[in-house]
Amino acid sequence: MAQLAVTSVEAVLLALAGGALLLGWGRDLCGVLHGTLVPMREGHMYWRVLYAWALLGHPLGAHRMAVGHGTWKIFAICNAYGALLLLLAEGAVRLQTDAAGNLDPTDEATMLFCDALGSALMATPLVMWLRDMRHVLCGTLSLRPEDAVFYSAVVTWLLPSGYLAGYHFRILGRPFDYQVFSSFTLVGGICTVGWRQFARWGAVDNTYLSCLTAGAAAGALNVLRFLQDLPEMRKGSVLQRELSEGQFRTVSVLFWSTGLLISGHQLWLGHPVATFLSLSLNAAAGLLLYVAMMRVDALQGTADATMALGGLAGLMFMTTMSWWIWDGVKLLRGKVVTSGERVVSKDDMDEDTATSVQLKPPAHWRNYKTPAGHDYYFDPATERIHYLSATGSNNYAIDPMRNTAVGYNSLRELEAKLAAGYTGEADAESDDEADGESAPLSPSKDASHAAQKGCKTSVKGIAGKRVRIAAEGGRGDESPPGGLEAAQTV
Repeated sequence: MAQLAVTSVEAVLLALAGGALLLGWGRDLCGVLHGTLVPMREGHMYWRVLYAWALLGHPLGAHRMAVGHGTWKIFAICNAYGALLLLLAEGAVRLQTDAAGNLDPTDEATMLFCDALGSALMATPLVMWLRDMRHVLCGTLSLRPEDAVFYSAVVTWLLPSGYLAGYHFRILGRPFDYQVFSSFTLVGGICTVGWRQFARWGAVDNTYLSCLTAGAAAGALNVLRFLQDLPEMRKGSVLQRELSEGQFRTVSVLFWSTGLLISGHQLWLGHPVATFLSLSLNAAAGLLLYVAMMRVDALQGTADATMALGGLAGLMFMTTMSWWIWDGVKLLRGKVVTSGERVVSKDDMDEDTATSVQLKPPAHWRNYKTPAGHDYYFDPATERIHYLSATGSNNYAIDPMRNTAVGYNSLRELEAKLAAGYTGEADAESDDEADGESAPLSPSKDASHAAQKGCKTSVKGIAGKRVRIAAEGGRGDESPPGGLEAAQTV
């Protein structure tokens, strides 16, 4: 019966392959007879993608790699996870079977779970492979767009960097959430080792050391979380420019009074994740240090430490795993905003008012985000970095050409402060040209002003060439628009 089943499957596969060949041959024959058989998209790249799809498409997604799509990593990751789970299930059958060939109910449930999950993971790239067949045969796979940020987050979420470190949050511009994963993984891993290797077997000294290590790690991580926010509390920081004077004073008071305990300043700024992390690490550190000091000794043994270490490790890993699964569901359903997050204060002004007050950056400035989620701008014409406040005033720029930082309220004021040989006239055309507008030169300008103009033009032309070379070397898709130097000369 088994031989008959295999023969039937082979017959079906041969019939499908033969039918596909006959269909293609008949189509080509009709094209030859009608004189319409001409090469459409069947160039070298077409056959390269087709062979990659047929040979290594399902295991490695080689056809997507051939057209420059980064989603080929999903094929390799899902197949690797699926094969690993199936091997674990097979190992459980071979190693845990008793003399009669029976499995413990727990081992049998584990085997079934590994088989089901491994099969589902290996079926995912199979479905993607079959969906790509139409695009591969039509030669349109390279024309199908992909969201690079989205799929980069998916790949990071699938890897251990996702469920152990939470780095998929960092790619999406959410700088606080991944700290929960990293902290819980470190503390939970120490607790797991102490529970499994020492506490269960009554090793008092090693259990005591494990509790102390895990508690100290939790406390140290909370202190690092506190120190990370310290630069934002200084005068002239980005956060100070985002908030008004009264709001910044409130945040400073909350930082120094509740920063180590509950991170109240982050809660006020709208980031409850930081508060959750501080509370969790403080509670874990207190519990573990109490168990190590009071409940672990030669008389009481390690019973309390076993329960504390095992329970704490299980709670932390269950939290991160459930959070990781929830993030994956939202990510795959497209419910995650890939534009990132930024610090939003409880400002009295509404969003429309703040937008109208904030200084509008010129169109050629490039927008980036700091690890804390703040916006900053890079001017490729002058190589300056600009930080714009929400109130429109107290902005500042960093000029690497002059190795200086300047505060300003308008672009005209910035040009006036940085202009060489500024005499107080403020060069009325500087502000217009910084906004992308051109102003005619006054006929009353003397010869020295003309010479100064030529000097400025040369310097800005050199700076523009430097930026263009750097952009083509590292970020070729963001080179400065044509004619930028001419539009920015004064």
